[in-house]
This record gives sequence, C-alpha cells and structure tokens, in this order.
Amino acid sequence: MKSMFRSIRFRVVLLIFGYLALAVLLSRTIYYYRLSFLLRENQESFLQDSYSIMAAACRSSLEEKAPGRKRELPSLTESSSSYPPFVSLLDSAMVWQEGQSLPKMLTQDLFQLEPASLNGAPRLASFGSSPGEAGFRVAWGMPVPGRILVVGQSLQPQQDLVWSYLQIILLVAPLIIIVLCWLAWYMLSWIFVPLNRISQTARLIEAGDLQQRIDLKDVDTELIGMAGTINTMLNRLENTHQALSRYGADVAHELQTPINSMLRSIAGEGGLPPDDKDAVIAACASQAQRMGKICQNLLLLSRADATVKPVTSIDLEPVACDALDLVAFLAKPRELVLENTVPSLIAVANANQIEQVLVNLLSNSIRFSPQGGTVSLAGHLERSQVVLWVTDQGPGIPASDRLQLFNRFSKSRAGWQKVGNGLGLAICKSIIDAHSGTITCLDTGGRGTRMEVRLPAGVQSAES
Repeated sequence: MKSMFRSIRFRVVLLIFGYLALAVLLSRTIYYYRLSFLLRENQESFLQDSYSIMAAACRSSLEEKAPGRKRELPSLTESSSSYPPFVSLLDSAMVWQEGQSLPKMLTQDLFQLEPASLNGAPRLASFGSSPGEAGFRVAWGMPVPGRILVVGQSLQPQQDLVWSYLQIILLVAPLIIIVLCWLAWYMLSWIFVPLNRISQTARLIEAGDLQQRIDLKDVDTELIGMAGTINTMLNRLENTHQALSRYGADVAHELQTPINSMLRSIAGEGGLPPDDKDAVIAACASQAQRMGKICQNLLLLSRADATVKPVTSIDLEPVACDALDLVAFLAKPRELVLENTVPSLIAVANANQIEQVLVNLLSNSIRFSPQGGTVSLAGHLERSQVVLWVTDQGPGIPASDRLQLFNRFSKSRAGWQKVGNGLGLAICKSIIDAHSGTITCLDTGGRGTRMEVRLPAGVQSAES
C-alpha cells in the first residue's frame, strides 16, 4: 500500500477523484434543493391560481343557484396525471358540501382548523405526510361566508421526480468519475513517458553501458534541463571511468618495468654476473627506489585530489626564492644559471603547495636543459591574476604532446620517455586546479619550454 502512495500517478488520480466526488456531491446537493424549491414553487403557484378560479366559481355558483337546485363545482381533474388535483367545498362545520371528497389523511388535519382563522387570503400548507406517504400540498380559505374552499394536490409527483433524479445521479456520477480518473491516469502515464525513458537509460548505465545518453529530441521542454544535466554527468562519469581504466593500466605498466628489471638482474639476464651479489643487490635496490618514488608520487597525487589545504594571501617572491634554493644542487653539476625575476606579488594560495609546484617545474627544466644553459623563473600581475613562468633552453615539447602533458603517466616524446614516471605534472595540475588557477605549456616555437601558472591575485601591497 505504501508503494502505491509513493506513485505520483496514484496520488494525482486520488486527488482528482476526491475533487470530482466533492464537486459532484456539492453541485448535485445544491441542484437537488434547487429542484425541490422550483417544484414546490410551481405547485404553490398552480394551487393559488386554481384556488382563485374555484373561489370565483364558488361565489358565482352560490349567487346564481335557484332554490332547490344544486350546482357542482368545476373539476380540476387531469386525465393525464396519476395524481390529479382536487377541490372540495366544506361548510363552517367542516362538512363536505360539493366537489371531490377529501382524502382521508387530510380530514383529521383540516378538522383541527378554526374556521374563523380562514378569513382573508388563502393559506398554503402541507398535510398528511407520514412514513411511506408523500402527503398533500393544500391551499384553503373562505371565499364566501360559511363556506371553506380546499384546493390541493399530492406531493407524490415531486418526490417521484426528485427520487428519479437521485437514482440517475447515483448511477451516472460514479461512472463519469471513474471514466475521468481513468483518463487522468492515461494522460499522466503519457506525460511520464520521458521520465520512463530516462529511467530506462539509467538502468542500462547501471548495467555497465556508460555510452548511453538521453535523447533530448523526445524530452518535454520542462525536462530538457534535467536531461541535459544528466547527460553532462554521464559524460563526466564515462570520462572518469576511462581515465581510471587508463590510470590502472599505466600504474601496472610503470610498476611492471622495475619489477621485470629486478627479476632479470636476479636471473643474471641484465648483463650482471649471477655470482656478483653486490651488483645484483645494487640493481634491485635501484629499481626498488624507483618503485618507491612512483608510490610516493601516487600518494601525493591522491592527496592533492582529495584535499585542499587552507589558502591565504601570500607573497610569491620569497616562495620563488625558496624553490630555487631547493633545486640549486641539481643545477650545479650541469653548470646551469638559475634566474629569478619574480617581484613581490600577492596571491591567494597555499605557500607550501605553490612551492611544491615550482620545485617540480624547475626540476623538469633543469633535467632537460643543456650543459651551461639558463633556467629562469619570472612573474607579473595581470588584472585579477598572478602569472608565473618557468622557462628553459631544452629541446622543447612537441605540440602534439602538450594536450596530454598534464595527464597521469604522460611523457613527452622529446626525451621524458626515459626519465621520470609521468606523475609530476599531474600533481602540479591537481594543486593548481584546487587553487582555481591554470597551468599550461606555452608555444615557444621549438626553442626550449615555458610553463605558465596563473593564480588568483590578492590585494597587492603598495610596493608591488
């Protein structure tokens, strides 16, 4: 039962049913009383008119009647009516004189009337009503002294008509309500067809088909926004699933390489003599360090994706100096010149994470710079952003590799395929994305590499 009440269609149809039932009940009740009132008003008008005619006839009859000659009142009997009206003329002692005889049920009620109260205009009242009996509507009065004129008609025709009306309503109204509720259910089912298609698409996706999309051509205007949002979410979900698949394959490949190298060294297939344990151990230790570095970078990358450290307004000038100090030992053996032209720039960022990004970019530039080359770190303020550049004089990065450069385990064909594990720039991108910034590889025309980092600018000091 709870599942039925959770159905929108059931609740709407139930609401429509209640509304229609209440509307029919109220309207038919009003119409019932209105019909009863009109029938009663029509009967009273008929009785008053009939009384006026009979009263005039009564006066005329009494005035023209000769001694010893009896004249009958005109009859109001209608051959087409099952309950014809009646007219009777009584004396002051309530004894019948002329016309139709009174129905038995009226005699007792009329005998209780005081003749003196009948002077003036005729009166109207209902008499003789009892369980199973409709009673009569009567107009009576004293048109001439000593004579009581009674004109009446049974109430049974009114009750028969009203009861027939109620029977029709009781039979037709439920049928109409049921038909209307069925039409409402059908229309709601038709309205919910796009939602059923969306649900069907969701079930296919749940079964593993991530390429399914909602066809916006068959979606109603009110649902286009929701369907478009779902399609966008599905695109992101599919891309994430594909990225995870590639990521798992890349991790397996990156770890498999040092493992295979270790196994070859142990088996004596790597050019090392099997008896030289020190050489084998050194080779295995080197590969183990490589795997450890991969795992460490993966851990750093997962942390960069999962959390964002608190950001504040920081000055990038000391951050740049600290980053250059940390990579100076890498540049010394290759006699590289490290230049720093970063002025005092205020950015909204986390100092430790930005330092980590700069160290990573500077390390890559040092690694691929020629002997005696120059690696420079520069920056300036551009509108609402702080821009930093790391530039080297290395072989550069082909344009075809720049789009995939910041993906995990991505390496440039220009020389990085033999060095590193392809996670450093992915870590940098995750950190910069968390700061609502951007990191890109600029086109240098094949002369070296320039990495650009953009961060939200803070309130600059007067000196900057």
